[in-house]
Amino acid sequence: MKKINYLWVIFALTLASFFYDKKLITLISYSRVSLLDSFMAWISNPLTTILLFAIITLLLFREKRKRDWILPLWLIILSTWVSIGIIKFIVGRIRPFEALTLPLVKGASYSFSAWNASFPSMHAAGAFAMIPVINKFFPRLKWFWIILSVVMAMSRLYLGVHYLSDIIVGATIGVLISKGIITSKEKRLKK
Repeated sequence: MKKINYLWVIFALTLASFFYDKKLITLISYSRVSLLDSFMAWISNPLTTILLFAIITLLLFREKRKRDWILPLWLIILSTWVSIGIIKFIVGRIRPFEALTLPLVKGASYSFSAWNASFPSMHAAGAFAMIPVINKFFPRLKWFWIILSVVMAMSRLYLGVHYLSDIIVGATIGVLISKGIITSKEKRLKK
């Protein structure tokens, strides 16, 4: 069986999502369940993301042999945020709740600065950037983190602050940056 080139699959999904972005986000926004509103607002909160990164840092710090990976971890986070910020500034895609005047979720934050455009999703990028790190150091937590990342990314869709294509591209960028930095660090350790 041929090995699937995942980047081509992601590219195809992204292209397809551009055609269905508006329909999907509208459907989700008008099909919300009040029981999920508070949870989605909480998991989407930037402080929740920072707390999760801090927990990963502490887990790495606990074991002496893993401490050398704290700096690359934060380099991954910083590189991801800077890359996403630059792309957001260049693309300037208006957030769905503004572009389509979607209903807002009570308790969720919708106070974005003018530079903070929709494309790509910084939350998805940050969450998915941690998957290669978790897989390398805490493989038993890999599926938990994948599920958490998907839920966090979908919360952005649920709240109407991102289109599906924003999430797919953000997640892809996060994983690629993370894998690149991990590979680079591993090569330096082998020398």
